Amino acid sequence: VPNTTTVAAMNEADALIQAKKARFETVEDLFNDLEKNSER
Repeated sequence: VPNTTTVAAMNEADALIQAKKARFETVEDLFNDLEKNSER
């Protein structure tokens, strides 16, 4: 069961997707960017 913070983050992500403001088209793109930026 997700906690309140997680639920809020998921709701925010859903809102961004609905508004077509998502920065990444796929989850894979998101994780690739996270991995790339974590190597700094």
